[in-house]
Amino acid sequence: MLALVATPRFLLLVDLDSRRVSVVEDGRPEYYGISWRPGGDQLILSHSGLDNESLLDLESYALSEVGWISEGPLHSSRFLSQPHQILCGPDGRVICTNTGRNSVVVIDPARPGHYQEAQLHPDRWDRLEPTAASGLHLNSLFLEGDTLTVLAHGFEQGSQLIELNYPSLERVDTRPVPGLTGMHNYCATQRGERIACASSRGMLVDPTTLAVHWQSGSAGYLRGLAVGGDRVLVGESPRVGRHLRSSAVAGLWVIDRNSWMAVDYLVLGPYGVVNEVRLLDDVDEAHHGHRFEGLEALRQQDACRSKATEKLAASRRLAELVVNGPFELLLGGPEVSGEGWWSSPADLCLMLTRDERPAEVGLRYDFRGQDEGGQCGIVVGCLAHDHDASPSLRDTDMDVVVATRRGADDGVSLARWTHDGTAWRQQHILGEVDGLVGRLGVRRDADAIVIHAGGEPREVARIPLAELPHVEGRWGVRWQAVSVMPESGEAKPGSESSVASEESL
Repeated sequence: MLALVATPRFLLLVDLDSRRVSVVEDGRPEYYGISWRPGGDQLILSHSGLDNESLLDLESYALSEVGWISEGPLHSSRFLSQPHQILCGPDGRVICTNTGRNSVVVIDPARPGHYQEAQLHPDRWDRLEPTAASGLHLNSLFLEGDTLTVLAHGFEQGSQLIELNYPSLERVDTRPVPGLTGMHNYCATQRGERIACASSRGMLVDPTTLAVHWQSGSAGYLRGLAVGGDRVLVGESPRVGRHLRSSAVAGLWVIDRNSWMAVDYLVLGPYGVVNEVRLLDDVDEAHHGHRFEGLEALRQQDACRSKATEKLAASRRLAELVVNGPFELLLGGPEVSGEGWWSSPADLCLMLTRDERPAEVGLRYDFRGQDEGGQCGIVVGCLAHDHDASPSLRDTDMDVVVATRRGADDGVSLARWTHDGTAWRQQHILGEVDGLVGRLGVRRDADAIVIHAGGEPREVARIPLAELPHVEGRWGVRWQAVSVMPESGEAKPGSESSVASEESL
């Protein structure tokens, strides 16, 4: 039996027979909802796009609409506020608890940018101030025929089941769950069972009769439910503050459905609290009852193995350019991707050629998704310095052709800067090129340097050698808060950015 578990930072594949836990994905947090199309082989996931710890009051919720839905490499626009459970409906649309907005949203992948919304609470935000959580905190969905049941956590006001007609999303009924609050994961099974997590009390209950199916006997918080065959799976997480949710050690209970006795408990590891659990290779009655058809490909997804492969490739790329190559890294500690991209979110990085008077130095640049103030440039001459420990004393006496992002536009501006031993001064505005991904190259001619730039590099400017006081020194690459791919000698073809490219839903 195979299950998929979502935690804030990781998507985990759990083999209940071998008890093996592997990381499928870790690059698009926070993970919560998991679904797929009936007969589909692509996972549909919900992502909050922020740190759950940050959501405390109206101001933080007002900035929280950065969540999205993904389907394989496709993604919706980022407009959801802390989305929780999702469900792929029989009409191909994705039903989503837009938790921060106290609403249910249905996204139509066939019509990008179009969605249907049902507002279920008078307040447009789930929490208005730290000490007054007045919203519903909608978290779970279950579709039975044309009835969509939405489970509300309810904070201190008590949990409730809200029934909507599907696909109209018209409210049909609202039923409080007496005496219980903070509930998750409602389903109605083929055997006629109605199951939900009374999370803070460590129980599985029938929310319509309050009958208790099972109690954990521990102080854990239950969230994430899957039901298949003779087994019930439920996630258990420690009760920790939001700042510890991403690193907590959680587990997975395996319960015999006939006796309602626990038969196993799997420690998942320090991957964070459990947000969602889905069965993959069996009919999951807590989902839509369709097995996942992309299981073989999913088994091949191992984020740890992929990361190890990328680290080795990055180390080899570093050796090619620096350890055994034409450059010497003088400043910074850049991260090198397997594709050869060098990034540095904070540190200023400087690489200089080992030899003086190179014929050409170039770099590929990628300004997409970079912080404001990112820059990269070609050093066209730097005086020799002692290897002083102070970066400010090593980043001096040089001429640099600098590329920066052109405001909020999709373009890059070029300028020449000089450090005269005392301070940096801008000498010339050289020009502009369109696009945030491209190549910057500087070639030495008989009496000038020639600057090429752009996605399809073109000549932007020429600067006479006589105007460059340091041109006979070492050349190199200098960058900060942008991804670059350094080149030396003849221009080399660059690869695409290591940033994942996703098409819109």
